[in-house]
Amino acid sequence: MMTDNVKALPRVGFWKATMRGFKGVLDFEGRARRSEFWWYALALYLILCLLLMCMILYIVGVSGNYIKGHDHVATFSWLDTLLMFDAAFLPYALCFAIQVRRLHDVGRSALWPCISFVAAFFTMVFWAVSIESVICGVNWSETMSAILVGIFTSVGFISWMVFVIVQFIILIFSLKDSQPRPNKYGDSPKYVDY
Repeated sequence: MMTDNVKALPRVGFWKATMRGFKGVLDFEGRARRSEFWWYALALYLILCLLLMCMILYIVGVSGNYIKGHDHVATFSWLDTLLMFDAAFLPYALCFAIQVRRLHDVGRSALWPCISFVAAFFTMVFWAVSIESVICGVNWSETMSAILVGIFTSVGFISWMVFVIVQFIILIFSLKDSQPRPNKYGDSPKYVDY
């Protein structure tokens, strides 16, 4: 729905989008173009893959002592669990501000990413506690342990489902084209008057 006096600027490239994203990691004002958002998201998920590979190598090689044949349950610690979840959560946290700006670009509020962020946080916390309880053999009674792990796992699953549903809604919004005119969040980063 373009008018005659508005033209689109060229797309933002991978490196420029990545640099803008990292510079604006705490900038929630304004708008972000579709290309800027998706290139930055790609860069973050490449970083996520690298972090997860490093975490697996750390847990397998150093912490778990799998190579030396030691019992991995005895040496697996709460720090290992925390590091695994932090490695998965970090790229999402770094993408939060640009996700807000991308939704601003299509006229949506920051409420969607906020709900998603809270749901992701609670998913990580409850699943980390469940994993820690099972793997590290927390010293509770067997019945109490089963009840608590069941509750933590269930709440973690529900918050994960909320996260997935909200992320699907955000995905739909993020695929939309920029609004050609200024909106309440600022001027269009894609379209200019000529």
